Amino acid sequence: MFAVVPLVIPKTLSLVLFGLIVLSLVFIVLPMRRQSVVMLHLGARGELEIERKVGVRETANIEPHTAILPGLIVLLLHCGADRIALPLLADALDSQLNRQLRLWLQWRGKA
Repeated sequence: MFAVVPLVIPKTLSLVLFGLIVLSLVFIVLPMRRQSVVMLHLGARGELEIERKVGVRETANIEPHTAILPGLIVLLLHCGADRIALPLLADALDSQLNRQLRLWLQWRGKA
């Protein structure tokens, strides 16, 4: 809205543009809320489970384009019909958990 208001255009066009901005936000934000992941469970045999709600686990497959960078891990997951991109910053996790996840992903890539 703040980008549309200062423009020198008719109010009806300003309202239409504002409505389109709100509509685009709805289509972007709602799918992101459905994809929220609460917890990851790494299995010793290479399986990965995600929790979207507490206590509800789903099996997920890791896409081959998952990125392991020095300060960032971008997990690309395929869970049923959903595809989830889960960015994990290095400082968002405990250092031991971050290391464990990196090693698990590298081990899984080699296997």
